[in-house]
Amino acid sequence: WPFAGNEGQLEASVEFEGLGLDYYPGWPRASGANGSVTFRGAAMFIEAALSDLSGNPVQRLSGQIRNLRDPLLELAYASETTLPDLVRFIRASPLLKNSGIDPDQFSFVGATEVSGNLLIPLRANSGELDLEGALRLSGNGFGELRSGFELSGIQGTLSFNRDRLIGQGLSALYRGNESQLEVEAYWDDQPGFRSELEGVMPVRDLLPEAIRDSEPLLDAVNGSAGVVAVIDIARGPRTSEKAIWLEVNSTLEGVSIDLPPPLDKAEAIAWPLRVRYPIRSTETVATVELDDRLAMAFDLSQGFEQLSRAHFQIGGGPYDLPAPGWFRLAGSAAQLDVDAWVRRLADRFDETKGMGSLKMAPIVLHADTVRLLAREFADVEMQITYEDTVLGGSFDSDSLAGGMRYSRSEDGSHSLTAQLDRLILPPPQSEGEISDTDPSRLPEMHSYIDHFSYLG
Repeated sequence: WPFAGNEGQLEASVEFEGLGLDYYPGWPRASGANGSVTFRGAAMFIEAALSDLSGNPVQRLSGQIRNLRDPLLELAYASETTLPDLVRFIRASPLLKNSGIDPDQFSFVGATEVSGNLLIPLRANSGELDLEGALRLSGNGFGELRSGFELSGIQGTLSFNRDRLIGQGLSALYRGNESQLEVEAYWDDQPGFRSELEGVMPVRDLLPEAIRDSEPLLDAVNGSAGVVAVIDIARGPRTSEKAIWLEVNSTLEGVSIDLPPPLDKAEAIAWPLRVRYPIRSTETVATVELDDRLAMAFDLSQGFEQLSRAHFQIGGGPYDLPAPGWFRLAGSAAQLDVDAWVRRLADRFDETKGMGSLKMAPIVLHADTVRLLAREFADVEMQITYEDTVLGGSFDSDSLAGGMRYSRSEDGSHSLTAQLDRLILPPPQSEGEISDTDPSRLPEMHSYIDHFSYLG
């Protein structure tokens, strides 16, 4: 024996039931092994099933050692299990040890099938365990718990090996919207994770809830567009914790924005949108960039349900966040329709003061052209305030300088007061519009003007 020259043949079979197997150091122990082992010449063959591998049954396990003098165990396996149980096995294995990736931050739903091959060197110092296989999904669910990002109806196959898991061409549903999904997870010496969702869907659905629900003006955003959403854990050395970010990109073609200039948008126009949202990071500021027209920043340092502070920047240029507890708007625009914005802001502040629990800091803006009183004024600096139900504004330009105050009481009465150093009225751009014909509902008006000219 082992009859290498075919002088004879040795064959022996052993059946076993309920065995426990420690198949490789550091990997979860298998229990409830039932099956048989056959020795034939210098080789060994196994057919078995496992009742429990860290919570997972393995219904089929077959393999061999081609030469017992150089023992390398080759196994083929197949399991019908669930995603939560499979994640339990991965957590118990060394795959994610010190990777900075925490499976408990994600949710996994549904049954799955796993099959593949396993190579286990049995001689000391002869290499590490290796594996490869496929994970078949059929209507499964996946979510990121802190952001509330959830997918359902995931269909397709993911392939994996000792270093990574890759899924391409998967289909999924996000809030009922059909989408394509790609997944990459690495657990080698540079662990990381990335899932990319692409589809056509309502853009407001992709804004994180803390942002979407904090600003009533976002109700003016309507329509669906092509969207790419990414959850990313950047690859890097194994560490105790890694940053996780959600990023959304879209051209917004197919989306309209029903706001006054400079934030008015027709469906057919492309305005690049980029949203970055820290799910877990030492950086706590979420940002929204809309073309070169608007940048928004939201500090989430107090948690995902409450904004600490926020800033809106119209146009480009650097900006700083205000002090905690405040919301600020600033910037510049080529055109600003103050007539329309006063109506919108008055309605907005009827619904909520500031932004959620935030107080509104003075709004400081510059516009090349301002539309006010149905007329256009050039090169205007302005400051807008809201305090105790009073909307105020101060203006400075060659033809307009001074302040205005607009207030509305709970009984519906409202008043407009203007105290101006100068008002040089250019020709009207339109005949204006009649918003109300009942004198009792028109605002009480008071005007004080030091220098007045009317150009027609």
